[in-house]
Amino acid sequence: MKRFLNCAHGIIGLAVLNASPPALANITVEATVSDSQVMLGDIVSVDIHAVASVNGDIAIHWPSVEGLTLIGQSEGTQMSMSWTSAGQQIRREKTLHVELSADTPGTKRIPPIVARVGRHSGESQPIKIDVQDPGTTTPPEIASSGKVVPPDSTEQDIFVRYRLSKGDVWLGQQVFLDLEIFASRQANFQVDSIPPPPDLDGFWRETLERPKRLSPRREIINGQTYQVFRAWRMALFPLQAGTRTLQPVPVEFRKGGRGFFGGGSRLRKRTRAVGLNVKPLPTDGKPNNFSSSNVGEYTLSAKLGQDSVVTGKAVVLRVTLSGQGNIKSARLPSLDSLEGFRVFPPTITDEVKVTLSGVKGQKTAEILLVPHQPGTFNIPSLELPIFRPEAGTYAVLQTPSLPLTVEGPAEPAPNAQAKTSEPELAQSQNPATDHRPLRFTATLSPPPTLPWRQPLWWTVLWLGPILLILRGMLSTLHRRWTQHRFHHNQRGVVEAQRRASRRLSEAELAAQQGNHPEVASACMDAFYASARGQLGIELQGKTAEELSQTLRDRGAPEAFANDVAKAFEEASYARYAPVSTPSDLLNTVRQWTNLAEGLKHMNKRVL
Repeated sequence: MKRFLNCAHGIIGLAVLNASPPALANITVEATVSDSQVMLGDIVSVDIHAVASVNGDIAIHWPSVEGLTLIGQSEGTQMSMSWTSAGQQIRREKTLHVELSADTPGTKRIPPIVARVGRHSGESQPIKIDVQDPGTTTPPEIASSGKVVPPDSTEQDIFVRYRLSKGDVWLGQQVFLDLEIFASRQANFQVDSIPPPPDLDGFWRETLERPKRLSPRREIINGQTYQVFRAWRMALFPLQAGTRTLQPVPVEFRKGGRGFFGGGSRLRKRTRAVGLNVKPLPTDGKPNNFSSSNVGEYTLSAKLGQDSVVTGKAVVLRVTLSGQGNIKSARLPSLDSLEGFRVFPPTITDEVKVTLSGVKGQKTAEILLVPHQPGTFNIPSLELPIFRPEAGTYAVLQTPSLPLTVEGPAEPAPNAQAKTSEPELAQSQNPATDHRPLRFTATLSPPPTLPWRQPLWWTVLWLGPILLILRGMLSTLHRRWTQHRFHHNQRGVVEAQRRASRRLSEAELAAQQGNHPEVASACMDAFYASARGQLGIELQGKTAEELSQTLRDRGAPEAFANDVAKAFEEASYARYAPVSTPSDLLNTVRQWTNLAEGLKHMNKRVL
């Protein structure tokens, strides 16, 4: 009996030791926002972290806020257990990541976010977000040459800026505009999308660089070191004087993502609007025949195709303007008339070179001169007034006079009527006394050999039938080879269609499952297979530009080639590939399906 009582006491003590303590009603909720000040249209992220020491699942209730549209959310849970002298302790955690689009301006207040576990609840502090409208903000400051606006308190981690090489420029002067991304060394981010260079009113523009992979450099701003990535560079030539405003553009990021498509939270940052002061060209010292399009650092030269020429033969006068500036819009000096010559209208050609250092090149005018008088002439000097923006002064470029020797008889002027003379009559050279009797001489020769007895007769006779037989044999071989090639091509087309259809089906299934890498791999593999089977070309390994040019060479329409280049350019960002929802991925699969259908139509045209 005593042993039984001792055993019962031990079991009861063990049960008491292992029993859970009374439920604690303590639930803590914390909410943090990625940016408290954003621009209209930006994406802002809110992270909610709830911790509870009670049994049961945590439910977080997100409130609806006018002007902030919910575009995506994700959540995660975690539970941990520990043993203390008081017994077993259970700790439950839940995180909710919410992405919002700022659709209306003004101050947005997110009320306290409530987390519940059964009858227990907790709430976070309210959040305030200030949404600014770039159209109603104060006018932007004039940009400083080569400098950017430092980040504010909400942009310490990552921000986007315009950088202008000059803040004050002359009308028509070349200025560089860069779109740059600044990120701290601790920032973990990927670039989802970069806007293309914008269409700016009042500017002629030329894209100088748009790299496929962003390369960082270091720069210190306000004592902090940032990694700077240049997204693109443009050359701008202002066409209107006054203060010109470069409006903000958005760049989308993903923070904390991993892998090719990665996860993480979306973030949209906009550039600050910057102003560019465009000064009108000065009136002091302005030549009378100056053209406002001749602004740049130029040189002028002239050269004759040859130093001497015969009357009536053309000689070419080449006048070349070279240097840095808007060479396409520049005007060359004209040569309307020249005494002793007929002057034809010039033929103008442009050779533009686009580099990181700017737009430069040369414009050449080829003028045909046809002399109609002999002598020694001097092609007069030609003058071209330009404006040098770096010096801020006008200059007159001149070509040297060129000597030209014209030989040969004088020809009538282009507008003169040529005179004709009566031909002289030829005198008879055969008088009657010059007649002589005819004499005939005959010789005997052997009779000619009959044709069929000559050696070449039978060769020529049989050559025709032999050639006909050979032609028939070659025609049969060619027909069989053509049929074999046709059937082989048909089998290749069918196999390409099967492989493309199979890979596109796999891409659609992967899109429904949210498998981003498989979607990209399957879609590109399907397009490569279709091009290889239907057009007989290998596109794998080519850049977007080379791929687009290859399709154009095979007769693809311009719009189709551009669509293919755009799709491959978006998919080729190995480090900065876009991240999409399953719905967006299905749209991507449909886009690649349409591109594969376009290859089928090209194959029909080629056949």
